[in-house]
Amino acid sequence: MDKRQQKSEAVIMRALFELMKQRDLDKISISEIAKLANVNRGTIYSRYVDKYDLFNHFIEYHCKKLVADCRNLNQRISEISKATLTEIFEHLEAQRDVFQVIFSDIGLPIFTTKMKKELIEKLTCSQTAVEVKKDLRAVFIASAIVGVFEWWFKEHEITSSELADELWSLLNQLAV
Repeated sequence: MDKRQQKSEAVIMRALFELMKQRDLDKISISEIAKLANVNRGTIYSRYVDKYDLFNHFIEYHCKKLVADCRNLNQRISEISKATLTEIFEHLEAQRDVFQVIFSDIGLPIFTTKMKKELIEKLTCSQTAVEVKKDLRAVFIASAIVGVFEWWFKEHEITSSELADELWSLLNQLAV
């Protein structure tokens, strides 16, 4: 993808994001997205099937960015630390407006599926001291992390640091 295409994609996603901060995806048209992005509708349709496909790409981009930003996730699961958890939750907190859009009714199931997939890919490479099937362990941990993201984001009564402390304590109690 050349720079012009990357710029178009970025302004289209930004326009979608700005509109979704105001109202649900179902109430947004491709024409509105195009107008705000200052591109024609054909530009959007040349990249995305419809607004739902665009939203799907928006979520996928932010899932991958979250994993990349939290570089400690590349470590083995036995090496995940409280610092890793803090980094993850600080990133979520700093990107609150983005995740507020992603955690909408329509976006939450998409995010959950994509984030679990990203985490499972990272976690299946790890070694375990306990004789548990790697896939099962990865799915369990990924589901727990994504579930905590969702709970915390909806409740959000504690700071990212407090959440990391609590989660780390829980993981140690479970001997993960």
